[in-house]
Amino acid sequence: ELKLSRADANAMARPASIAKAGAGLVEIVAIAGRDLIAADRNAASSDPYMVAKSGDFLDKSPVVQANLCPVWNHPLVIGIPAGRTDMEIELFDKDKLGADDSLGKVVCDIESLSVGQLVDGWHVLQGMDESHKVNGAVRLGMIIHRMPAKSQEEAESWGNLTWKLSCLIKINWALMTLLE
Repeated sequence: ELKLSRADANAMARPASIAKAGAGLVEIVAIAGRDLIAADRNAASSDPYMVAKSGDFLDKSPVVQANLCPVWNHPLVIGIPAGRTDMEIELFDKDKLGADDSLGKVVCDIESLSVGQLVDGWHVLQGMDESHKVNGAVRLGMIIHRMPAKSQEEAESWGNLTWKLSCLIKINWALMTLLE
């Protein structure tokens, strides 16, 4: 059984600086993938990595070389823009030449998450459209630390809560780490 690697206090505080923009804060643990497609045809494998994205906020996992069932166990932290209710997790095959190939994606509804509760599970990858063949699934641990503002007006009313939220996030992270 894999023990999840959680983000440290510094990683959790980094996106908190954008709280006055009304952004939410979510931590994703990129745990593992399984049965991915072989995008490197000559080697019959892929060099997968994961990108978590919502609006302009994104974070990436490291690349796992030549593996169709990678294990990352790597924490990612992203902001969720005010008014957004989703985030996208996409897997790519790292290429030495040209653009990296998409291995599939998962769109997650952040409104289905509860603040402070870790959700761990497998998610089936979807293609960009019918012409993109994908296979496999990705295991993610997700915890939302702060919901985004529902609108830009609400975001502006948050004002100088940035510092207070940053402190609360660090305390929450420290308590969860101690309880593990």
